[in-house]
Amino acid sequence: LMLKHLSSHDHFISFITDHVSSLSPADIQRLRSDSFDSALYKVQKINFDSIHGLLQPLYSNTGRPAKDQIEIFRSLLLMNHFGFTSIDKWVKAVASDHLYAILAGFDPSHLAPLGSYYAFMHRVWGTKKIEKIFPEGHHKKDSKNKKPASGQKWDNVPDGITAQLLDKYTNLEGTPDPDRPELILQELFNELALLPSIEKHILDNPVISADGSSLHILSNPYGIPIDKTDKNSKRRYSDPDADWGWDSHEKRWYFGYSLFALSCHSPSLSVDLPLFFSINPASQHDSVSLFPALAQFRSLCPEMKYQYLCGDSAFDNKSTFLLCKQWGITPVIDFNKRNTGIKRIDDNITLDEEGHPLCHAGYKMTYDGYCKDRDRHKYRCPLKTKKVGSCHCQDACSDSPYGRTFYIQGKDNPRYAFKVLYKSKKWKELYKNRTSSERVNNRILNNYNVEYMHTHTTARYSFFTMLACINIHLDAWYKKANQEG
Repeated sequence: LMLKHLSSHDHFISFITDHVSSLSPADIQRLRSDSFDSALYKVQKINFDSIHGLLQPLYSNTGRPAKDQIEIFRSLLLMNHFGFTSIDKWVKAVASDHLYAILAGFDPSHLAPLGSYYAFMHRVWGTKKIEKIFPEGHHKKDSKNKKPASGQKWDNVPDGITAQLLDKYTNLEGTPDPDRPELILQELFNELALLPSIEKHILDNPVISADGSSLHILSNPYGIPIDKTDKNSKRRYSDPDADWGWDSHEKRWYFGYSLFALSCHSPSLSVDLPLFFSINPASQHDSVSLFPALAQFRSLCPEMKYQYLCGDSAFDNKSTFLLCKQWGITPVIDFNKRNTGIKRIDDNITLDEEGHPLCHAGYKMTYDGYCKDRDRHKYRCPLKTKKVGSCHCQDACSDSPYGRTFYIQGKDNPRYAFKVLYKSKKWKELYKNRTSSERVNNRILNNYNVEYMHTHTTARYSFFTMLACINIHLDAWYKKANQEG
């Protein structure tokens, strides 16, 4: 297909102004309802002119012209806004309700057919037709996967994988993973939502948080046999990309994907906003998803300035801390219980479960600051710092009036290579931001219905996740506009 024409934002504003002014009183009343009022604001404020340069290379210079591509994109965004989970039902709704058509930019007498919607989605994903026929057992569970213990997450990280990812993304030049099919979706999201939010000062100095969420799907994991009379017949799988994962919230195995997002909280608006998204196999551990997500986000949005990265215990591994150190990011990551416990450092010093040094008498040593030039944290005797009144080891421990001093070196353990100390007051305050990821993921999956979409494959789920992320940013713009009057 050849891209014949992309309508401009100015043309759309003129179009919608003319059509709204000629609406009946009943339609004007509908436009004043919350859902239509916010929809009208969204389509007027989102400027698709910024993505013309991204769409042009996706089409040929010859062939049958592709029409109404911006209108189709806007229509799909409205579909997501109004809570439709079926493209077919939405196209029928647009055909039967001229208000939907006008908001999308369509002349009600010249609407895009259903096939054009799917063609547009396939075009921005950029891959060839997906193979769906495989032998029986394509989605078979791995018998080695064991149910996690109570209160534990699924420990399915391949040996050495985080070290390999660290090596890949710290030594890679240019754009990380330039051939990934979802790249265009990330770029569209950046241009339409993320960069405008930065310009509106909604995302000033954010504390970034990372988290994955289970994306359950309705596809049959067992497939349908091509020849029902042949037991060995190959099967057709409606969603060949999906696989099995462990839902730690529901405490059960599930079939589908993992939604992984980088998010932040905007204090000025009291809203949570997505910064980056990816749809991964359900079996992929969050610690594995973080490396490409953070590398790609840094490459796509160098305009974003941030200092901190929050995450739960899934990210507690040496490679993650080393990556953050090399990129100048301070990690605020909870310790994994499997990596903690009382650890003896020498004859007199041990570390408790929170990584705090205990002296020979068993008292917590007093924290005395971070030495940036020497990359180490300093601790002093609790008796000499008057944290305890007496100590039976005071004579045997140290004869110095300053008391016993102990240092934890960042080079020995990258967990301690940062100024913000684990479970310190500053750490706890920053760690509160981690829940922004949970809230953003919940909005994508439930408020914007990605988990309930009548669709299949990574490509489709990625596309609708992009729409949900854009809508979440537009909601923030709408809230800001209402606050400013």
